[in-house]
Amino acid sequence: MRRSGLRAAAVAVVLVMIAGAACQAPEPVADLDDLVDRLEAEGAAVEITDRAGRNLHLSVPGRRLIVNGGNVLVFEYEELDRAETEADALNESPGLVFFEEGEIEQGVSEVVSGDQTFFHSGRVILLYVGESDAVLSPLRAVAGRPIR
Repeated sequence: MRRSGLRAAAVAVVLVMIAGAACQAPEPVADLDDLVDRLEAEGAAVEITDRAGRNLHLSVPGRRLIVNGGNVLVFEYEELDRAETEADALNESPGLVFFEEGEIEQGVSEVVSGDQTFFHSGRVILLYVGESDAVLSPLRAVAGRPIR
């Protein structure tokens, strides 16, 4: 009887360890190249475009990626502290967040709104406008849970 109790306790510990490992956030993203490499390792088709965007709540311009056909803006920060501060502020800001987008070398802009999902990982903040699981799934795998 005592042996079966120890065995059950050992199994419970192993299950908790496995569940904890499965719930751990991924390693923080280092930069745009690291993000692209990790998305591709998840099986995503990724294209870096020559388009940029600016979010009204973020201090750095974003770079547009196409991930499995969906547009994702990547805001890359020089300083981790700044990325964390702005991610926290995004999480607390009410309502929709709009951004302007245009060619890097031209001033063309458009305002985009819709179902917006933000992720924060390391020195990057990601914005995806849409609901496609083909885009959201690799973003979650690489950047963890959305912050908004």
